[in-house]
Amino acid sequence: MTVSLSVRIIAETVAEHFGFTYRDLVSHRKPVEIREARAIAYLMARRFTPLSYPAIGEALGDRDHTTVLHGVRTVERQCRTSNSLANAVFEIDAALRAVELTLARAALVPPPDVDPLAVAYRVLSAERQTISPSRDEILALAVAVIGAAVTTPSQQSEPKPAQEPKHV
Repeated sequence: MTVSLSVRIIAETVAEHFGFTYRDLVSHRKPVEIREARAIAYLMARRFTPLSYPAIGEALGDRDHTTVLHGVRTVERQCRTSNSLANAVFEIDAALRAVELTLARAALVPPPDVDPLAVAYRVLSAERQTISPSRDEILALAVAVIGAAVTTPSQQSEPKPAQEPKHV
């Protein structure tokens, strides 16, 4: 499943990386730090969206497509000579890939009639027997595991007392 990030998500990620707000990035202010961050947002929008230069320019403060093109080329050129800029672009790219992956995982919907705990119990208690979980059972397990993996410790609730799962 392919998930396309929005220019807004990209711009917010870039702005956060540099300690700016989304509004700073799309404003017409021209301090060099904001211009550089804005140009990186142009580059990331080209990488992570199917949008054209004019569409990216419109989404990021109603800028001309030539401004976007110039920003993308400038960042690409400067990355070859500036390790700090190249590292920033790498870190932002990695952050956006993580967002993209999280959104793709969130798009998985488990079958409502399959209890992932019951499936896990059946699989684990099979010991050396060969079992063949159905596609829906595998999907339910995958969604449960992914959900557990993307939950941060602050989002986790108090552990519940263990209960014997229903057998499938």
